[in-house]
Amino acid sequence: MISGYEVNIFEKLNNFMLSSVLLLE
Repeated sequence: MISGYEVNIFEKLNNFMLSSVLLLE
C-alpha cells in the first residue's frame, strides 16, 4: 500500500518533470 508521503514525493517528481519539459520547449 502506498503511503501519503510516497504519493507526495511522486506528485512533486511528476510536477518537476513536467516543468522541465515546458522549460526545454
